[in-house]
Order: sequence, then structure tokens, then C-alpha cells
Amino acid sequence: MAYGVGASGQEADAAPDIVVVDDNTDNLRVLSGILKNKGYAPRPVSSGRMALNAISAKPPDMVLLDIMMPETDGFNVCRQLKADEYTRDIPVIFISALDELEEKLKAFAMGGVDYITKPFQEAEVLARIETHLALVRAKEALQQSEIRNRRLKKSESLVRMAGAIAHQFNNHLHAVLGNLEMAQIYLPDEEKTARTISAAIESAQKAAKVSRLMLTYTGQTEGEKAAMDLADFCRMNLPLFKADMPEHIVFEASCSSPGPVIMGNAPLLEQLVSQLLANAKEAMAGRPGKIHLAVKTVSSGDIADLHRFPVNWRPVDAPHACLSVSDQGKGIAEKDMENIFDPFFSTHFPGRGLGLPVALGIASAHGAGMAVESMRGKGSVFRVFFPVSREEIQASEESALRQQPVAKGSMVLVVEDEEFVRNLIADFLEQTGYRVMAASCGEEAVEMFSRHKNDIQCVITDFAMPGMNGWETIASLRSISPDIYVILSSGFDEARVMEGASDHLPQGFLRKPYNLKALAHAVSKGFAAIHL
Repeated sequence: MAYGVGASGQEADAAPDIVVVDDNTDNLRVLSGILKNKGYAPRPVSSGRMALNAISAKPPDMVLLDIMMPETDGFNVCRQLKADEYTRDIPVIFISALDELEEKLKAFAMGGVDYITKPFQEAEVLARIETHLALVRAKEALQQSEIRNRRLKKSESLVRMAGAIAHQFNNHLHAVLGNLEMAQIYLPDEEKTARTISAAIESAQKAAKVSRLMLTYTGQTEGEKAAMDLADFCRMNLPLFKADMPEHIVFEASCSSPGPVIMGNAPLLEQLVSQLLANAKEAMAGRPGKIHLAVKTVSSGDIADLHRFPVNWRPVDAPHACLSVSDQGKGIAEKDMENIFDPFFSTHFPGRGLGLPVALGIASAHGAGMAVESMRGKGSVFRVFFPVSREEIQASEESALRQQPVAKGSMVLVVEDEEFVRNLIADFLEQTGYRVMAASCGEEAVEMFSRHKNDIQCVITDFAMPGMNGWETIASLRSISPDIYVILSSGFDEARVMEGASDHLPQGFLRKPYNLKALAHAVSKGFAAIHL
């Protein structure tokens, strides 16, 4: 259940806390009884000194204050309350037998908001109390509205700036990349020249990636959406999420199926979860602990108002799919909470700070909002609330292929020189139900295949590897088994890789970086073709 917290630290639905100060015990008893019968929570104290101690320990919503008291009178109590920044805004209503105009003016000059003369009427006391409590609530609502408006204007300004910069940046980068690629064509084929231009192209491509991230932050990268089970999506991508977790972090997930259905774009959602997990890892700052990913359905009433982003997002009165990432990191300081989704703001590493803005941009593109809960030294929870869709999940060609049972004994040979990529592919395929053999180079792959050619039915090989490259590896494998199904992967686009290709063309192609959905589709398609 979501709870709001008022200025005095009271929960929004708690009874108003009123400190009643009077040295006459009969007056205390009568006033406290009146307040309790009307649903208030009175705290009676019988002296000015006791009142100051009680208010300091737990600031109330209001103070009813007698004037004529021994030692510390009501005027002195009010003067001290108004001098303290933590208690100066608490409304003080004086209740006194003093009926002189001079005393009343002095009470207001001290900071009192009202003055009731004894003997008092119950209806008058209650009416004045409710009036001033309503004024406090209205003032707090106005302050919250001003804060929201300020944050909204800031957010709109940042989005405009980010969009303008990204569009201008993209135009210039397009010219830089185009001219560099033309230079590769025109310049002599010298190794140093080619290497230098390739490095420049790589740097420009990285800059273009930053520009795309800026556009994603603005919510301008929506992509095509389809009905999808959010829990199923997360569970299918768990090998990818786990692969990037350091050993000192325990990664847990609660993604029970069937889960809530949303209209989503899988690549963008994969990026959103990856950014939230990356932020959680950085928050751990190298310390051991847990990161937990969860998916569940919540009602709109469960979505807290506090620290909710974007500032103009409001949940609809319907169920929402909640994706949460919690960590046991250092937590977020309250002063930083308003800035955590600003581009390039980071409390972790200087020069970083696009991860959370990108996650928020993707959430916005899905009509979702985010809420953040954090405690210093305890950790943080980031929750994304998606509107639940009534659309039915369509069985696409890819999902149909994934749903085909994997034949017992189906084996895939993975050839990849980068160990972490090789392990990721192998882990995912094994979880999907395949048996896997892995080789770190073409030579090792050919040696494995020659010994297990009757078991291996599909090969996934990288294109650029030390020693034998992808083409040479495919040619050697085909010399052993001409019909072996091969999927070639490369960071270059397919047309460029296939230029001047040998006679041994692969049946499938994966461009790096590819997601696990593309990998599952390529392998499933391969085995479907094998068993036709």
C-alpha cells in the first residue's frame, strides 16, 4: 500500500497530532476529550518547558497554547518555536482567559495564527482548528505543486536541449562517417592508413551511439510494439543479464509465468532493464550483496506519489505491470533524488550518467512511469509501471520456432575467440535445451568437429578471429561435412561481410551485437531447416 508523508513526518491518513499546553489539568482533560472525540490525536502537557521538549522530540501538526503558566509562559514558548527552523511553521493557536486587546495583538505578533478566549465554546474551538489545519494542507499542496511545476519545466527544457543537440550531432556525425568511408575507398590500401581510418570510424560510431541514447532519453525512439508477457520476456533474457554480473553480486529474479501483458518493444525493454541493472551494480560500489529483478501486477493505488518520474506522469485507474530492480548499495541522498534522471548526472563516476535518463526515456515511450525508493546505506528500488494491455500475445514466427521442442541430442558448436561472449552464447543455448561444445578459435573448432561430426548439427562461428577467420573455418568444416548448417556472426553488416565471399556461404547470419531473441530465432530456424 502506498503512503504519503506530511511535513511533520505523519502519514497522510493518520489522525492530526495536536499538542495541548495548559497548567490547569481540568482544561487539559476537557480539551483533550473534545479533540479525541473528533478524531484528533491530542498530546496534553502541563508546562511550557514540557511543551518545548515534546514538540522538539516529535513536531506536531498544531499547538494549542495557554498563556499564563509558571516558569515559561505561552508567549515565551511561541517565541522559541518560531525561532527554530524545524518548528517555525507549526500553527500555534493561543487559548487564554486574557481578553485584553493588547494581549491578543502580542499573541499575533509572536507568530500565533489565532486566539481563543476562555471560557471557550467546543464548536468554536473545533471550527478554528479545522480551518487552520486546512490552511496548512492547502499551503503544503501549493508548495508540492510549485515543486512539480519547477521539475516539469526543467524536464521539458532538458528534453528540448537533448533533442536539439542529438539531431545536430547526428547530422555532423553522418558527414564525418560518410567522408571517412569514402576516404577508405579513395586512399591507397596501406595498412597504417586503413587502421587509422578504421579507428576514426569506430570512434565516430561510438559518438553516434551517445547521440542515439540522447534521443532515447527524449522519448523519441519508440519502435514497433507488440503484446508481450513481461515476466516471460525477463526470464528469457536472464542469461544475458546474469552474464554481466560480477562474482561478488548475487543476482536473483522473481518472474513467475504467466505474467502481466504489456505493449512493448523487446530491444528497447532489454536496454531499459540492462540500464537499471548497470545502475544497481554501480551502486554496490564493489561490495558484496544482492540485486533482485522482479515482475508483478499492482493496482494504481499501490503506486506512491513520492519520487515519481516523469513529473507529469499519472497512473491510470487500472492494473499496472510493475518491473522492479532493487539493490543493497549505498542508496541515494534526498538532495540528489530530483536530479538522478538528468542527462550526465551521476553520483558514481564522473563523465557517466546516461543510463537512468535512457531508462526513463524508454519507459516514457511505453506510456510507463517510474518510482524510486531509497535509504542511505540500505539500497534503492527502481520500479517501472507499465499499463497492462488487453491485447492477446500473437504467436509470431520467432515465438513459434522457440516453442518447437528441441530434439534430444541436438548439439551446437560455438566458435568465438572472446571468452565472455562464448560463455554467454553457450549458457543461453544450454538453458534453452541444446547441448553445446565451445571452441576459442577456428583450428580448435575443426579439431572438435572432426571428432564429433555425427553429433554436431549446427555451428555458430565468429567472422574475425585470430588464426583461421570465419570463411576459412566454414571451408574446413564443409570439407568434413558439406551439409553442416552454419550461422556466421560479425560486427560488420551482412552485405559487407559477404563481399567477395567464398563458395561456402553460411545459411544464417547474426550481426553483433545481437540479442538473445535473435540468437534463439537463428538457431531454432536452423534446426527447423535441418529436420525438414
